[in-house]
Amino acid sequence: MPDLSYLAAAVGAALDDRTDMTVRIPTDYATLQAAIDDLKNAPVQQGNRILLLIESGHALTHGLKLLDGDYSSFVIGSEDAIVELAPSFVAIPNDTRYGEAMDERDGALIFMLNARGLNVETVVDMGFRSDADVGVFVGTNSSINFTPSSGIKNSYYNNLFSVNSRIWCDQGIFTNAGAEGIRARVGSTIMASTANFDDCCSHETPADASIFLSRTSTGYFNGATARNSGAMGVAVHRSVGSFEGVNCDNAKTFGLQVDTGSVVNAAGITLTNAQGRALQAQRSYVSIRNGHLENSANKPIQISFGAIVDANGVGVDDISDYIETGTPNQINGSGIVFNAANPSPLDGNYGTFSNTGASNGKEFGTASILLSSRDSATTAQSHYGFYNANGQVGSITTAGARTRYHVTASAAVVITGGSGSPEGAIVASPGSLYTRTDGGAGTTLYVKESGTGNTGWVAK
Repeated sequence: MPDLSYLAAAVGAALDDRTDMTVRIPTDYATLQAAIDDLKNAPVQQGNRILLLIESGHALTHGLKLLDGDYSSFVIGSEDAIVELAPSFVAIPNDTRYGEAMDERDGALIFMLNARGLNVETVVDMGFRSDADVGVFVGTNSSINFTPSSGIKNSYYNNLFSVNSRIWCDQGIFTNAGAEGIRARVGSTIMASTANFDDCCSHETPADASIFLSRTSTGYFNGATARNSGAMGVAVHRSVGSFEGVNCDNAKTFGLQVDTGSVVNAAGITLTNAQGRALQAQRSYVSIRNGHLENSANKPIQISFGAIVDANGVGVDDISDYIETGTPNQINGSGIVFNAANPSPLDGNYGTFSNTGASNGKEFGTASILLSSRDSATTAQSHYGFYNANGQVGSITTAGARTRYHVTASAAVVITGGSGSPEGAIVASPGSLYTRTDGGAGTTLYVKESGTGNTGWVAK
């Protein structure tokens, strides 16, 4: 490589005069790496920039690796609106020196560890190359800033990948990734208001999401788009995120998945046309106030493990119509959904609480009364199950005009009542009790003393 030390000296002199400096790639330096390696120690006045300008028609031949330093004076720009990778492009391989890594990814365009402040003012098309499958990786307290309308697109896996780092990318373009448009974990902070993460997850791996926050990360994505995901639109696990007005239309699985102690504000979010469900929430709190959940392939809301969902203003008269009820007799599928029409609906294993009293629904009355409604007038149907450490120990069912209280898990021993004698009419096991509403002296209380059919009742 020719001696370009004169250029570094010229840059230093220019920056001493408080003027920005432009170096051209590849005229002045063959690669971005060569330019930064040579200029990183130049005396830069505060507020000055070194613009690494990628010349028109040039395709990048080598990735950029930044370690342990402040790179805030460097700006990557281009004369063309989009920069591509050369067929001979050499990606930056994984580096685990600080214990953080890109999972099983092969290489990145930009790889940063404990490196801060790089600025990007162009869009790079990764060309969906499997040997350069991550656009930008930032780890170990690194940071990077994308100016509006800049970004990374068409990465084979992740356009952006952050571990314990910070990314500013408001109004950025991060579309068409094979996996996530952005994946942030381990305490990362992401500022991505009105950014574009459309058409990601084209590999259609169900665990992927166009926007994925995990492991105590924080994200601000207000007004962003994550449409047409091949998996989930947005996934938030053990993290906190703001997704006001985000558009996750037409997700392959879930429009929004919130899990494991997360807190999400998604007021006004669009989760329409989900091919699975609009929202899945577990062990978390999520607000979808004034959101749009129409046209899901299944019931739009699925909640379990104590999730709480604020669905005020979602635009339906009965929120219970939007909720997937849990599996009967399993105790891990409960959660609370509330909205203006139904102040205290509860979705769980025993039905959906609402204020409508609809079939298969339950409601909290205004006089602190719990009402339970089932749709059959004749068939025995379960309303509640009771559990302890031994499993189910009882239940309440209805059949015809009677309510039955089952005091064992087998539901064979019951306490019930009605008009007429139970002999020949009520099936039960020994130990069951029947109170007769039209009985008299000696015919008001019956005890089941023998048999498991409808005979063996003895009046007391």
